[in-house]
Amino acid sequence: MVPIMVLLKSHLWHYVVWSTNNYQAPPFNGAKSMTRRKKTDIVGLKLRLRESLRARIEAAAKAQERSLNNEVIARLEQSFDRESLTRLRDQVEKGLEAILVQNQRRENLLELESQKFRQALEEHYGLTTSKKSGDTQDDLPQESRGDES
Repeated sequence: MVPIMVLLKSHLWHYVVWSTNNYQAPPFNGAKSMTRRKKTDIVGLKLRLRESLRARIEAAAKAQERSLNNEVIARLEQSFDRESLTRLRDQVEKGLEAILVQNQRRENLLELESQKFRQALEEHYGLTTSKKSGDTQDDLPQESRGDES
């Protein structure tokens, strides 16, 4: 077997791999293969930011008596917490709006039913509702009041 030289490139390094004829190099997409991490793993992250922003974070970290790293982590976590709370608030507002609309519909239906009931009473007893407050016992005939006097 004749060895084959395979050149793999990434953005920082060039890798030379010697292989035999029956070896096939895995496809290279520019990213290093990553093993599955646990949610509790602590990973390093190289971050580039303006000096003015770094100074602001450092001042905030000193005010909170924590390290620069802990300040960045706390602020990132707060931003995700705010996002979650905003989504939750929006869902609650939508739910409350739906409840208000449903209650308004129910109120309208009750008002319609009340009007129909008044009309039925008027037709049955020949009454008129001249008072703005609606039917009272004084408007009803003696036998429908429920009084025994």
